[in-house]
Amino acid sequence: MLPLLVPLILSPLFFYLNHLSEFAATALMIFLYSGYIGGIPYIVLAAGMLWWMRGKDDEACRVILIASPLVMVVVLMFFSMILMAFTAQSFNHWLSGNSFVLLIFGGFSLLFGYSYVGIAILLGYLFGDKEIQ
Repeated sequence: MLPLLVPLILSPLFFYLNHLSEFAATALMIFLYSGYIGGIPYIVLAAGMLWWMRGKDDEACRVILIASPLVMVVVLMFFSMILMAFTAQSFNHWLSGNSFVLLIFGGFSLLFGYSYVGIAILLGYLFGDKEIQ
């Protein structure tokens, strides 16, 4: 939920963008775009992960949690290909012009994904059952 919750919490700051420093405004926009661009793909990934984790032990859930940013890159590319199909752009155009943009999105997805995974593991350690760790 963090990839959706953080942009949602930060979204009111958008109206104060002119009052923020350049660094803070840039960071805010990156967080807001991460929710905007990755929101629907993340919901699909999270739903699939929750379905898969039913009845699994803690170790299996930890493995899928750690692998989820890599899977998110694949899901993000799949959704971008669907978007390109709906905007009537050819696959060759997608490969030539948008592959660089998708590489950037993939990098950000990994950066944000592993940041959120780290936060989730830390919260699980702080508030979870210490005997399981």
